[in-house]
Amino acid sequence: NLKKSIASDVMSGDKGVFIGVTDSAPYGIFVNEGSSKQPAQHFLDKGANNGIPKITNVAVKLYKNRMR
Repeated sequence: NLKKSIASDVMSGDKGVFIGVTDSAPYGIFVNEGSSKQPAQHFLDKGANNGIPKITNVAVKLYKNRMR
């Protein structure tokens, strides 16, 4: 359920990029950050780092479109 709830989106304007967990898995923050009973697993950070090339490509395209 948690894996299916992970979402990312590129926002228009100056809002940037959103990478997070949808409402269908509100416990995702506790898996990512850890709790008193479970160590942090930082899956959001890993996903964001793996997406850097895609995010860079989107940023370059947006920049080029605005500079025309």
